[in-house]
Formats: sequence, structure tokens, C-alpha cells
Amino acid sequence: MNSLSWLIYAANVAESLSGFLVFITILFAIATIGAVIVAFVHMDEQPDFRPLSEPILTLRRKRKVAAFKLSCAFFAAMTIVGITTSLIPNRQTVLLIAASEIGERVMTHQRVQDVVDPSINLLQTWIQQQTQQIQQQMQPRAVR
Repeated sequence: MNSLSWLIYAANVAESLSGFLVFITILFAIATIGAVIVAFVHMDEQPDFRPLSEPILTLRRKRKVAAFKLSCAFFAAMTIVGITTSLIPNRQTVLLIAASEIGERVMTHQRVQDVVDPSINLLQTWIQQQTQQIQQQMQPRAVR
């Protein structure tokens, strides 16, 4: 891919990634608010005075570990899907990259160079003539 193709691709990824980062920010804000609410709800919770048996304590620990693992797995999957979605270009970007590649191949082809080289010389000559005419027009004229 040529440099223009990479710029087109980077522009698309930046657009996708910004949307993903906004989503992640909102998600973390909601999670933080939820964590604060849960902390306030459990702050005044009094422990039970009756002793719990070992199987019940083990079951509660297993539930906490399972919930933590499930949360981590969900977060990892969400992150991987979000980044993958951000890095895959849309149809328009792929077409722009293809057009850029074709344009580069056309411009570097020898037949095109044979036509362009004399055209550049003619264009430079015309620009010089126009510049001279403008300079002559800008010179102060003698007042009669």
C-alpha cells in the first residue's frame, strides 16, 4: 500500500476508534456509578451472628470468584471486539485505498510518463509567460 492508502486507512481507523473510546468511557462511567451504589448499599450491612458452616462459606467464595472471572472475560471480549471493529475499514475506505493504488500505478506507467513530461515543460513555459505579463501590468505607468 502506498502512503495515501495508509493515510486513508488511518483516517477511517481514527474515526472508528474515537467512537469506540467514547463507548468505553460511558461504560466505565456507568460501572463506576454502579460500584459506588453497591458500596453504599453494603456499607451498613451488619454481619450475621450465627456461624456459617464451611460448605456455605466455600460456596460463597466460589460464586465471588466465578463472578469476577465472568466479568473479566466479558471485559476482555468487549475490548477485543471493539478494537477489531475499529480496525476493520468500511466499504468506502477500501474503495478509496483501491483507487489510490490504481492511481499510483497509472501515474508511474511509462506511457503516462511519456505524455506527462512534455506537458510539464509546456505548463512551466506558460506559467513563466503569465508571470512576465503580470509583472509588466504591475509596473507603474507614466502619467500623461
